Amino acid sequence: MSRRAERTDLRVDRVPRVALRPEEAALAIGVSRTTLDKWTAEGRVPHFRRGGVVLYPVDDLKTWVHEEVNAQSGGA
Repeated sequence: MSRRAERTDLRVDRVPRVALRPEEAALAIGVSRTTLDKWTAEGRVPHFRRGGVVLYPVDDLKTWVHEEVNAQSGGA
């Protein structure tokens, strides 16, 4: 990787992320990409599509995970 590309990558990493691509979202919630794709197709996980790209809003994912935990623990 060139030095210019390295500098660009560093700048991008400093930008607060408001949405994740599928690979990043799967990693963030701790599931495989296959599982995330299945949940996305079933409409179980918050996402939206723009221009052929699937994006997962970070805040919505956090809320969804929290709700899933509460549902599993009986709302406790």
